[in-house]
Amino acid sequence: MVKSRFSIATHITTFVAKYQSDWITSGHLAKSLNINPVLVRNELADLKSADLIKSKKGKNGGVRLSIPAYTIQVAEIFGVAKGEGHVLAFSKNEGSKDCPIGSQIELRNSLR
Repeated sequence: MVKSRFSIATHITTFVAKYQSDWITSGHLAKSLNINPVLVRNELADLKSADLIKSKKGKNGGVRLSIPAYTIQVAEIFGVAKGEGHVLAFSKNEGSKDCPIGSQIELRNSLR
């Protein structure tokens, strides 16, 4: 899920940066991405919470970058897409006790 959210957030940020003087609608972004507008709006909400974009309501509304494009780091966009969860999930399976690698899995998981 992080991969798709990251690619959507990156596309949105890049698109909005390219047309920085326009207010871009979620419908326009959804058409560009060829995805459901609800997915776009979810990412827009997260990008707005991270202060990367600002929005304007109404007939001529949409979104714009809230900071200069050159100051945005890819890591910031990834952080928005990642959210609060871990990128790499912890294994729920115990490794084989007969394997020198697998036998260490339980020990590593207990470090959480």
